[in-house]
Amino acid sequence: MAIESTPAFVATVGEDRIITLPPETPVGTIVAVVVLTNVTEEAARKRRFAATMDAIRQAMAGDPGTPISDDELDRRIRAARQRATPAAPPHGSSANS
Repeated sequence: MAIESTPAFVATVGEDRIITLPPETPVGTIVAVVVLTNVTEEAARKRRFAATMDAIRQAMAGDPGTPISDDELDRRIRAARQRATPAAPPHGSSANS
């Protein structure tokens, strides 16, 4: 059983919108372009999520015998998110829009 491999290249789109491949890539080669997640934005999203989860854990560490309503739970989650991410844009929005 032979295993074939396909080379993969990672490049950044330049201001001229051109993606440069190595010179040994033959002219006419069919290539696939996959837009990868912005690593900086992904890391920031993970930090916000971790901070929100920490705030929720801290809120849950309070008196476990006191029941709260769904509205109160929602309010506490919103407050925890705001404490964890004071300047975070809403989900799905972009700073460039």
